[in-house]
Amino acid sequence: QDLELARQKFEQIQREQADYQSQRQKEQDEERRRRKEAQKRQAEKAKQMQEELAKLEAAAIRIQRAWRGKSARNYVWGRRQQMEREMMALARQEQRLLAEERLRKIEEEQRRERAATKIQAAFRARKARGEVAGIR
Repeated sequence: QDLELARQKFEQIQREQADYQSQRQKEQDEERRRRKEAQKRQAEKAKQMQEELAKLEAAAIRIQRAWRGKSARNYVWGRRQQMEREMMALARQEQRLLAEERLRKIEEEQRRERAATKIQAAFRARKARGEVAGIR
């Protein structure tokens, strides 16, 4: 009877140990499963963060591209304005030079006309003196 009790006690201890080991194995399996899920969530979060970072970088590149394009257009516009001002200044200078040249030509023509008039007056005076001398 003591032997039977000892055997029953032994079997009970073995069942308890088996239950404990089974429970411990289940807990370890559950812990591994939680860790895998946590790693999976971290991997997904890291992937989402990388995707978000890629989107932000793409947005930054678009903003930079737009800014550089606007800067380039403003630079070209400024250069065009400067060239137009320079062309206008050259055109005004050319017009002034042409006007001065026309004025010089007009003055030269007037000087020639005055000289021709003096020559004609001297010729007529001489001719008239000759006619008057011939009459006397």
